[in-house]
Amino acid sequence: MRVTSPQWLEELSQDDTVNILCDLASGHASNGGMYGGKILDLIRDKDIAALCKFELPLAHPDWKISELIECRQALAFFSKLEEIDVGVDREGEAFAKFLASESECKFTNEVFGSLMSGGLNLLPADCLVLYKARSLISRILGPVPLWDDVKFRFGPGATTNVKRSDACPSNKMAASVTCSYDLLCSGLLPKALRQVPHWTSQHSRWYICPDGWLCEEVDVAVEAGRLQFVPKSALAKRSVIVEPVLNSFFQLGFGDYMTRRLLRAGIDIRDQTVNQRLAREGSLTGGLATLDLSSASDTVSKELVRFLLPTDWYQLLSAFRTGVIRYGCHELVLEKFSSMGNGFTFPLETLIFFSLVRATCGEGVVSVYGDDIICPAVDVDRVIRTLRLCGFTVNTAKSFWAGPFRESCGKDYYKGISVRPFYQKHLVSGYSLFLLHNHYARNLDFVGAERVKQFIHPSLVQYGPDGYGDGHLIGDYTEHPRTKKVRAKGYDGHVFSTFTKTPVKRPPMYPGDWISPLYHVYVGGAGSSEGAPIETCNGAPLWPLPGSRGYRRSLIYTLGR
Repeated sequence: MRVTSPQWLEELSQDDTVNILCDLASGHASNGGMYGGKILDLIRDKDIAALCKFELPLAHPDWKISELIECRQALAFFSKLEEIDVGVDREGEAFAKFLASESECKFTNEVFGSLMSGGLNLLPADCLVLYKARSLISRILGPVPLWDDVKFRFGPGATTNVKRSDACPSNKMAASVTCSYDLLCSGLLPKALRQVPHWTSQHSRWYICPDGWLCEEVDVAVEAGRLQFVPKSALAKRSVIVEPVLNSFFQLGFGDYMTRRLLRAGIDIRDQTVNQRLAREGSLTGGLATLDLSSASDTVSKELVRFLLPTDWYQLLSAFRTGVIRYGCHELVLEKFSSMGNGFTFPLETLIFFSLVRATCGEGVVSVYGDDIICPAVDVDRVIRTLRLCGFTVNTAKSFWAGPFRESCGKDYYKGISVRPFYQKHLVSGYSLFLLHNHYARNLDFVGAERVKQFIHPSLVQYGPDGYGDGHLIGDYTEHPRTKKVRAKGYDGHVFSTFTKTPVKRPPMYPGDWISPLYHVYVGGAGSSEGAPIETCNGAPLWPLPGSRGYRRSLIYTLGR
């Protein structure tokens, strides 16, 4: 039997990973009834591709819940395993899907372009829904904000001139200033640069113009977005567009403002529990449907956004989108309005889908989180028609309005009982086995937890309470001894050991990094969305980078047990 390395984050080889997962999956499949037997045969043959493609009839009303849970868990060990080659050209298929989405957007653009120019008439019922949705969007967004009322910020991802591993505010401000063709042509670039004078000062030159004015000149590189594909499952990848740094900075600011406007309308896209609760209700009563869209953000077309949004909002967001992208030797002019990677895509698509579904369903229960839609089951046909009219396709494999199964926002329910499995996404390591053990422990499957423990190196085993992360195994733990001196100071609580990842922090390599502390104060200090508080290294600012450089064992003191 292969156990993990004594290093908590060290991953096993592909062969060892498959062997361990097949061992664990076999135990589940053997208890999975008729479908479990079919899955078990594939596991014995180590036919990983077939396991990834295997589909269960989730909406079937006669499942034994225990068998459904066992079958789903057996498949979930493989279905999202990114590093395993199952003989599929994931990037090639993802690019073909991206191009297909562009074709759909082009058709939708032609439809709504004709509608707005008077060259196309729709049925009165369809027109009523679209104009209701447009009115609702206008009320939710309100007037375009003053820029001084918006707090712009950097995100954690890459930009066209800063790779993901170096993505932190100081590195982004130290790199050259880049923007899209759309921002350059919008006429808003000078206004955008004036919003960030300290940032642009290290990339500018001062001179006296012929009229005697002291002028500042900033070098701005105009760049296309960069199309990339990131893992989605063992069989597929999803598209992401890496944005120019100036676009990304302002996109997130306007996206945050839209998020606050949505919240005022009762739509909180920072909270998935609303959809999760309604999905459970739908699995119990059958009255609510959960809908999922195929390539949702990739099929939000330009002309649809132009039709639905107020003109001033459309012009503002258009200025900061990236409409030209590169992929290899290809340069494409996008038919879609924005894609994943754009800082306002998520609130924008939530706003559009909510408004379309609300306009269709009237006063029924409607909740939207991104492209996860919940609506009354009786209105599903009308909702699908409205979405189809706007160029969107409902993913019938992940949408449920009949039977006792519902899924939304990472929660799956069958007759009100959670049947969400643990998805193995990377090669097996001590860390991934800790996650799996704790998944079993939280679901009171102590037999499964013990089976996982046999693959964990003995030197890594340590226990602690739930609620403090997954750096330890959930269970009864032995307290670390406390001396009389410590107890005399009032420390009479409990102490347990856990692993924590050590963040990557790199001292700045560029002059002029004095801007970082100003930015840190601007975004709100230690309580900002940037994460950990800023630190200093010999007086220079120090920002955390993506990933980790290892781990350490820590002791946590808690009053309760």
